[in-house]
Amino acid sequence: MKKLIAIAMALCMLLSCMVFVSADEPATEVEKQVFRVMADSEADYLYRNTAKTNDTRRYADATNEMVYKYTVENHHKVTRVVWSAKVGAQLLLQVSQDDTNWTDFFVYEYDTSKPDNQGHPAQHMQFDLTEYVDLEENPDIYIRVADCETSKGWGGAVHKDTDVVLMVEYVPLTNEEADAIEATSDERSMSLLTCTTPFGAFQQNVENKVAGASSLMMNVGSGQAPFYVFHPPINGMGYDAVEFELYVSDLALFDVKFSNTQLELTSSGICDKEEIGWDLATIKECIVGEPRVGWNHVVLYISEATANGDLPFDISRINFFRFFMVEPEGGNVDITVGIDNIRLTEAGAERDAKIAEENAAAANKVVEVINKIGTVSINSEKKIQRAEEAYAELTEDQKALVTNYEALTAARGAYDALVKQEEENAKQEETKTEEGSEQENEDEKTDAPAHTPDDEQKGGISPIVIVVIVVAVAVVAAALVIVLVKKKK
Repeated sequence: MKKLIAIAMALCMLLSCMVFVSADEPATEVEKQVFRVMADSEADYLYRNTAKTNDTRRYADATNEMVYKYTVENHHKVTRVVWSAKVGAQLLLQVSQDDTNWTDFFVYEYDTSKPDNQGHPAQHMQFDLTEYVDLEENPDIYIRVADCETSKGWGGAVHKDTDVVLMVEYVPLTNEEADAIEATSDERSMSLLTCTTPFGAFQQNVENKVAGASSLMMNVGSGQAPFYVFHPPINGMGYDAVEFELYVSDLALFDVKFSNTQLELTSSGICDKEEIGWDLATIKECIVGEPRVGWNHVVLYISEATANGDLPFDISRINFFRFFMVEPEGGNVDITVGIDNIRLTEAGAERDAKIAEENAAAANKVVEVINKIGTVSINSEKKIQRAEEAYAELTEDQKALVTNYEALTAARGAYDALVKQEEENAKQEETKTEEGSEQENEDEKTDAPAHTPDDEQKGGISPIVIVVIVVAVAVVAAALVIVLVKKKK
């Protein structure tokens, strides 16, 4: 009996330890994004598609492809990322987070000893992508289905009427962690609204959020114009952009004709004075990536905002915020709009630095093309034209960075001069040839005997010779006559 009691107590202690350990480990939650191949739901994820379809599958032969894009909402403290689908044939599966740099995560092993129509059997497969993505830095995931043997046909395929699933396991942030992220975001940003105080038509939503304790949601309805006043004002010196997360329940929002729409900041404490703003059309253009139902990341540049009021906006004392859509054409609009994690950032400087880097790279390529012209000769035309065309394709800012543009203009000038000299030399040679021909003709006229074409037809005897012959014959005849007369006497 004592042994049984001891065993029972030991089990209890073991169970208590297990409970204690599991209580310390944060619970993992799962986010799933699912669509069905060749169904309406696929359209929200099919980012790029040059593949073909038949009655059973979508397939990517040769250089064709289908690229699916996912944006993960709960991307903090991710523990596992899994993609699954019914796939087959000569598969090449790749993953990217920028649609530029791709990593293979499955490649069918082609066997040259087998027929060309070989391929992976069609079956549901699951791929762990955790090691290939960093969702804390970037919530976007691109999956590319392509052909591993582009010359064989039978390209990679996903099968019709089957579910494709992206599953993300993550540990939710505590409220303290979320508030800290929302308040600071990173070292180059400053929170404007921590979304702890709803205002106007906005209501707090603790379930549907990106960061912090909650987001702010409102139904557009017949139009709303909620505003928020900051006490004390916020000093935004050093920042050049406004970033936030925008929730849209229906993309038709961007097609509605409102009498006025704007997200605006002022330094006057009221609307329409010392104000900058961005209308809904501009906000749509500033969504990072394609607009989608759900949360969208928006970056608005202060330098591109519309100014309003007699006095300029003072970024050192921001004290008023408003996001409104009023008087939609056609009556009420049943669309939910939300904002979260709105903050000032240095995205403008980062964008300018990226543009400067891209401009320098483009200009350097043209510099290299110009350098390849080398010493100009009559055969340099193609190299010069290639450099001129490359230069013409640059933007004005990029053209200003081409350090050897004068060498290109000098090359063009030197080549044109060579062509002109060649033309002049050719003309001179032609003139000499013509003059030589004319001189030869004159010489022939001077040396030739005086005769006419008729003389040549008569055997070449000139009229003078004929006269002489006739006179001679007459003289001879006269002499003969005289001799004959004398003999008769």
